[in-house]
Amino acid sequence: MMTKIIRAAIHAYETDSWCLYRKNDLSKPENNFIELLWLDGYIDRKIGKWNSDKNRSTASRFMATGYLKGIYGGQTNVRTITRRQNCIQLRDENGGEIEIKPPRIMKSELDALNNLVRAAKIACNEIEYSGVHYRRVFNIDWKHGGRFYSELSQLTKASRSKMLIDGESTIELDFSSMHIHLAYAMVGEKFCGADAYAVEGFSREEMKVASLICLNGGDARAVRSHWKKESEACSGLDAAARPSMPSSRPLQLQTYLYRSKAAVEVFKLMHESIAEIWGIANIGLKLQYQDSCIMAECMRRLCELNIVPVSLHDSIRVQSRYADVVESIMREASVAICGVEIPVKRT
Repeated sequence: MMTKIIRAAIHAYETDSWCLYRKNDLSKPENNFIELLWLDGYIDRKIGKWNSDKNRSTASRFMATGYLKGIYGGQTNVRTITRRQNCIQLRDENGGEIEIKPPRIMKSELDALNNLVRAAKIACNEIEYSGVHYRRVFNIDWKHGGRFYSELSQLTKASRSKMLIDGESTIELDFSSMHIHLAYAMVGEKFCGADAYAVEGFSREEMKVASLICLNGGDARAVRSHWKKESEACSGLDAAARPSMPSSRPLQLQTYLYRSKAAVEVFKLMHESIAEIWGIANIGLKLQYQDSCIMAECMRRLCELNIVPVSLHDSIRVQSRYADVVESIMREASVAICGVEIPVKRT
């Protein structure tokens, strides 16, 4: 069983594809083994999403990392990324791609960014990524979505901390509570709190999940569904499978699960200044468009300075020597796009 999964993962790596699977179609040991490979950095994994409309359901998927490939499939630790023909996509409400040419300026700016990033040597966890490039995905029209994605978007925070760009150490600069600030700006207000997710009686993790789901058009049921999946994933592992997991974690997840409604109510009460946006259709995609515009402005300016950026939605990882310059650019870009300066923290 283990050999079969490893071979399939390596084949996916070599063909730049994914192994598709559904959790319910595998045995518990198979699911646990895939989970362990992912936790230890041997595979990349994406969790699928069920939808009552079968055409919109997605299967879970995994592929080997260069680390696993190096151990079982040869000595190479270079992963070559296949170049995409269409790096700017517009999708309809069902997720299907709309055949339409993107705005010329948008395409030229993305081409310039990709030329810069492809030429850089980006390494992480003893894997060198060759041919890294970005794509942007819009939804419905050119005013919804638009975020930047790349092969590096899947890396965990722990993995990114070890990233090298052209042999130099890197630092990550992260917009703090970005969607909260954008939501306030959308209604003509400014968020002045110290921490958008600090609420007495609730953990920061709990409130952050509730807020992000609400700001993406979800409700208490969606928050509950999130914690249910987390709880099931946690209970599906043997105690020895995750020795670094606190023993209190399962109980903690159950607590989050049963007070999902309370977390949403507290969040909305805490941020009642933006109550008018809760009912706006596709509010999450509108906010994503705003954050993508800020990131696009950051990318454009970094290209002009020949600074290679690794973008992760609301953060940018660059060579450490550029930290001050990049932080300044990020703050200025947020003011230029949404009219308020969004705080930036370094990790």
